Parts: sequence; structure tokens; C-alpha cells
Amino acid sequence: MVNSTRSANKGSKAERLAWMRGLGFKVPPFIVLSPAELQDKAHLAAKISGFMASCPKGSSFAVRSSVEGEDGADNSFAGIMESFLNQSTLEEILECAGQVAESAQSERAKLYRLHRGLPVESISASVVIQRMVFADRSGVMFTANPVTGDRRQTLISAAYGSCEGVVDGHSDCDEYIVQNGAVGAKKIAEKHHFRETPRGGRGTSDAQVPENLAGEPVLSDTELSELESVGRAMAREFGAPLDIEWSIERGQLYLLQCRPVSSPALKNEAGAPKLVFDNSNIQESFCGVTLPLTFSFASQAYCSAYSQLMRVAGFSEKEVQKHHHRHRNMLSYVRGRVYYNINNWYEGLRLLPSFKRNKADMEKMMGVDRPVDFVSSFELTFAQKMAVAPRLARTLANLIFNFAIISRKFKRFTRRFDEEYRKIMSMPLSELTSFELHKLLGEVSAKFLALWDTPLYNDFYVMVYNGKVTRALKAVGLERQAGDLLLVEGLESTAPTKKLVEIAELVANRPCVRKLFDTSSDELWDILRGKAPDIHAKCLQYIEEYGDRVAGELKLETITLRQDRAFLAALIKSYLQSGKLSLKEFLNHEARVRGEAEAVAYGAIERRSGALAVRAFKSNLGKLRRGIYYRESMRLRRTRLFGLIRMIYAEIGSRWAGAGILSEPRDIFYLTQEEIADYFDGRAVMADLKPLIAARRAEFAQYEREDLPGHIQASVPVYNKTLADERAELPEGALMSGTGCYPGQVSAEVDVRFAPGEPDSLKGKILCTVRTDPGWAPVFFNIKGLIVERGSTLSHSAIIARELGIPAIVGVDRVTKRLSTGETITMDGESGQIHRAKNETSEVDGAQNTVSL
Repeated sequence: MVNSTRSANKGSKAERLAWMRGLGFKVPPFIVLSPAELQDKAHLAAKISGFMASCPKGSSFAVRSSVEGEDGADNSFAGIMESFLNQSTLEEILECAGQVAESAQSERAKLYRLHRGLPVESISASVVIQRMVFADRSGVMFTANPVTGDRRQTLISAAYGSCEGVVDGHSDCDEYIVQNGAVGAKKIAEKHHFRETPRGGRGTSDAQVPENLAGEPVLSDTELSELESVGRAMAREFGAPLDIEWSIERGQLYLLQCRPVSSPALKNEAGAPKLVFDNSNIQESFCGVTLPLTFSFASQAYCSAYSQLMRVAGFSEKEVQKHHHRHRNMLSYVRGRVYYNINNWYEGLRLLPSFKRNKADMEKMMGVDRPVDFVSSFELTFAQKMAVAPRLARTLANLIFNFAIISRKFKRFTRRFDEEYRKIMSMPLSELTSFELHKLLGEVSAKFLALWDTPLYNDFYVMVYNGKVTRALKAVGLERQAGDLLLVEGLESTAPTKKLVEIAELVANRPCVRKLFDTSSDELWDILRGKAPDIHAKCLQYIEEYGDRVAGELKLETITLRQDRAFLAALIKSYLQSGKLSLKEFLNHEARVRGEAEAVAYGAIERRSGALAVRAFKSNLGKLRRGIYYRESMRLRRTRLFGLIRMIYAEIGSRWAGAGILSEPRDIFYLTQEEIADYFDGRAVMADLKPLIAARRAEFAQYEREDLPGHIQASVPVYNKTLADERAELPEGALMSGTGCYPGQVSAEVDVRFAPGEPDSLKGKILCTVRTDPGWAPVFFNIKGLIVERGSTLSHSAIIARELGIPAIVGVDRVTKRLSTGETITMDGESGQIHRAKNETSEVDGAQNTVSL
């Protein structure tokens, strides 16, 4: 690239003309009148006269402005300064030059500068005098397609006559797409009008296209290929896509001017990798806007865990490192929301046998409602299959072996996790120095994440057997009854609810204690310690075991019951008011519903396929239930791990706030773990963290006000894409549907909410929300029904609803936008249908249409 590229990129129109001429491109002769020369009339006239004399007799001239930044990528100044064409006498050119120079100081120009944030003082304006081209044909060439952003394609617009008619839209233009010398799409216009530059006149004038040329292409394929070649050469020298104006006079191509392409479309480059982000499942773990510390820790945890999984699965360290980029990008972060990078999850599945079946099973388990089509057809050739057969055989054998010992692996995981957890929880964090806390973070991550191959194996285990069970039920038309079969005894996800019922039963039997919860005073816990030490002790035990199991439990910035006990008191109060205080009834309900579902499923399968099929189904169902039990137990321990990390970072935040590094302790959550580590290690890029945190606070506050889709498809970078929901407009009507998770018909008032809030206000209502996590479970105790916008039959909301016997529907398209708090609906937890109350009808074409509320 030539040294003049920088000035051509950032400088004026005159500088770019000189740059083109210096590279040997054909540019009409021109001179530049500097601001100083414009003030010296005698010298000015002499310079212009000399230039005119150097041009062929009968030449006409264009008079244009040239100021710093004009026709740039960011500021075009289009139509702001005066411009004159086809001027032929010295007097005309002198007069035009003066008007052009004055236009740079006009109110219009100053307002444009103010609007664009440019200086309005000391504006330096030059004037370009250039010989006019009496063009037969002219046009504009974009060396990157401004519509699609594809830098491999050149878009050429061409018309008869002067380029002025193309720029101002007066001339009828053809459009061509050219790529590597080959002409692709053509749009040949029916041409009637063009702009010409009459010899001996002033300016341009309108003209009619001859009838015999009206439907003919302006340029031949050879001319288009040559034009593309010139544009590509210029863009390579410039280092960026260009917008080039050109004209052809008697067969000679002239380049009139160029500017960087300013079209926003180029920011979303065609040909870039197509990425798919989906939060159907992970939104249960990281709901809504999530702060940087949480995302950075979660990303590192996923990377470490999946790398470890490959190692224990028998892959070499070279193969593990080959997949490091994929492991680092299992999660994506878009405007504060955490998404799965679906591409990388599918890439991981390609390491396993039976890609297509695994893909379908994973999509069902994750609740991905829009499968990714561009990997659906992945199929190895015979040669490729033979090449990877040994590796797939090893992987399959590894999976079979680990599936066979999954119970042993689970017991070892829980034993080792609990030992390390108790050890660290007993440490006096307040007595450690900040550097000791930082060191402890590394030790905690290393110890616990080294165990994480077991939860990942178990996730595959659940995915595989859920697929087997679902396919068997689908074959006999009972897919909707799968939820009843997945009632699993002793799930950790419902254990907090049952523990609270136990506490509430004790409180209910002691009227003096019950009054304490009715008043919910600030001194509740101190009074409770004195009047009912046994109940106080059970509450403390609950916090010890489940204090981190709250809404947003994996977000490090979440305030848990360990920091604020008020929500625990509100839950116990709501349980007391509900009157449902029978733990025995819960357990009996589980057994009854599960037994009835088993009888129906076993009978249907036996009638269709015989006793052996029933035996296989029972085996697969038992394994699925076991996997779900293990999964929920290990997820509770994952919650405890995040709780540990939360406590340590909160302690560091408190120390840094005391030292003046942070404005307040919770500012720590606006930093990434890498930034915190770099500050300790002397590698921080910014020594003053307060401005960085202030900027992030403002940015994330904006994110809170935004509504992002749960599924995004984009070419990188996704941040330049308009993140609107790409699905069709919200359907109207009284009927909605999703996936039924637990049977039962309920008619009640809807409460649409996005956080658990006050449990009391949910009593007797149908809870409608975007997503839930295990922290929502205690508030389910008072509701009559549950509708969740995102999720699957294996999501926490579905599992907990089944355990508590609450009719539930998940996966209802944008239901929180379609229902309103206070309206009455009827939901069917078996069919997955939701009926809104009919309050108005209208007749259209003889048919009865229900108008939704």
C-alpha cells in the first residue's frame, strides 16, 4: 500500500484526486486553489488561466469544494457545499470559486458540522477546478456490495450521459453485480432519461435516451469486468472498500472521485461465519441481564469443564487444544444476556456417533424451538467415516463405560465436592488478606472444576435416555404424558419447598410464633431466636443448605438469603396463609400420579410392541429418572460452588472499596475475573477502575430497558446487528399453545412477572413468566398454574411443577407479551392449550373471529 493512503483516507477530495493520479489511474486534469490563493485575486486569475490554457480547446470545467473530511466514511457533506459544472470562461470560474469557498462557511455547513460533532471554527476550505468529461456513459461503483456487505462483490450502477444524473437519481440506471471478473446479477432498466453535459453551455441538461438504446445494457460484460478490475486495484491500495464515480468519454475511462464506503451494511459482512445464539435453556441459569464478572467466570468454567471432559474421554492433549477455541466460546454475551453459542455445541456433538439423532435429542432437551438448519445435513463421506471410525469407536466405548458406572461417578463426585465445600466454608474469609482471597479463588476453581466431567457425562446420559423414552412414547401417541412419568422421588430442586413446608408446619402449631410472621417486623429473627430457638435453628439450617438457591442463583451479583433473610420470612408467611401444609400429601401425590402414568404407558407399549418392548422402556425410563435425580443434585452443588465464588469476590469488593479502588463493594461485579486477576498481578490495562465501572453501569442500565429475542442468527460481529425478534408478528386470537408438562385444567387470574417478588400476591393465580430457575420453586406453592415462555419438559419449571402437582405449560411463544396481569384465562396442562376469556367477537366473511383481550 502506498504512503498516500492515510491522507487519502482522512483528507479532502483534492487529496484523493492526487492519490488516484499518483497511482496512475486516469483522472481528468485538475488544480487545487488553497484558502490563501483564494484571497489573492490577481494570482488566482493567473493560476486558473494557466490551467485552462493547458487543457484542450473548448474544454469546460467543474468547480467543487475540498475540505478536510469531505466525502469521508463518516461525514459525506453531501449537498452541503456548492458545486458548479460545465463552466467555460475565466469570469464564470472565478465567480463560482468564490461561491464555493463561501458555502463552506454557510449556516447550513456549520449546522451540519455541529450535528456531526465537527469543529465550526477555523474551517479551511480549498476549491478544486477540474476539466469536465463530456461523458457518453457514467456511473458509480461500490467495491463491496452495499446491500449485503459482501466485499467479494462489486456493485456497478451505470447510465447514459454524465455522472451527475446517476448521483442525483435523475438518470435511469442499470445495476450489475460483478465478482472476480464474472458478471452475475443484472438489472437492466427501461431507460428514458439521462443528464448530459452540453458543449458550449453551462451546467447540465435533461435529455431523452434514444428508443433503440432504452432496453439495452449500458455496459458490456467486458467493460464491466475491466471496471471491476480497476475498482479492486484502487480498493487494495486504499485498504478499504470504495465508492468510485466514473465516466467514459469516447472509449476512455476516467475516475472522477472516490470516497470510503459509508454504508452501515458493510458492518455486517457477508461471507462471515453464521452464528446462532439461543438461551432457551441457559436462561434458567443466567436470567435476564447478567454482569461481566458472572459471564467471565461462567465462560472459564465451561471451557475448563469441557476440556477436562475430553481428557477423561480419552482424547489426546493435542486434540483438546485443537478444540480450545470452541470450549472458550460455548457461551456468548449479547447486550448483557448470556446465550449458548449453538454452533459450538453442535461441533461438540460431531465428536460423537449418531450426530443427527444426538442433535435432535439435544434440541429437545435444551428447548431450542428453532433448530439450526445449516448443520442439519451434516453427513460424512465414506472415506471420512473410515478415517474417523477408530476415534468414534473409542469415544463410543468411553461413553458406554461411563454410562455404566454413572452411579459410582455420582457418589464419588458428591463425596469429594461436599468434603471440599465444608472445608472452604469453614474458613474465616474476613481474616484473609485480599491477596490470599485472590489465591483462594484460583484454588477453588481448580479443585471443583476438575470434578466436572461427571455432571457433563450425566447431561449426555439424560439427553440420550430422554430421547429414547420420548421416541417410545411418541410411537404410541403418549408424548404429552412424558411429564407424569418423570416425577422423581427426592429431587433436590423441590427439597427447599418441602423443607419450608416442614418449618411452616411447626410455626402453624404455635400461635405466638405465627403472629411474628404475620407482622414481619425487622426484629423478627432476634425475637424468634429467643421465643422459638428450635424454629430459628431450622431457619438457619435452611439458609446453610439452600441459602444460595434463589432466583438468579448462578449470577454472582445476586443477593441471596445469606445476605438478606427477608424473603425467607415472606415465604414462610405465604405458606402459612395458603393452608397447604401437608408434606405427606406431597409424597403421596407424587407416587399416585407416577403410578397412573406408568400403567397407561406400559399398557400402550405392550399392546403395540409386546412385553420385551415394555421391559426395554422400563429400563430406559429408570435410567432417565436416575439421571434427572443426579442432575438436580449436582446442580444444587453447582449453585453452592457459585455461592462460594460469590462470597470470595464480595469480600474482595469490600476490601477494594475500603481502599478506594472501588466506589462501593458491589462494583466488583462490573469487572471481569481477568481484569481483577490482572489488577492483582500488575497487568491491569487501566489503573483507575472507577471510570470503567461507571461506563459499564450506564451501559448495563440501558440493557435492562431492552427486550432481546431468545434466538439470534447473525454474522459476526453480532453487536452491529439490529437485535429484533425475527419471528412473525405476534399472532392474535384467544387460543395459545405450548408444551404441556403436567395435566389439569385451571381457570384463574394471570400474574405476569419477571422476578419472584412477593409470594403472597400470587395466591390462587396462574403465574406467567419468561423463565424460572430453582430459586422460584418456593413461590410455586401458592399458585394454581404455571405458564413459562421458554423451556422444555426437562427444565426446572417443568420438573418442579410436576413435583408439586401444578398444571404447567412451557414453550409458549412470547406469552408474556400476549397476556396481561389481571386477565382471566383457562389453561390445560395436558394439551398445552391456553384460552383467553372472550370479551368481544366480530363477523368477517361469515366467520366468527374472536378478538383477544
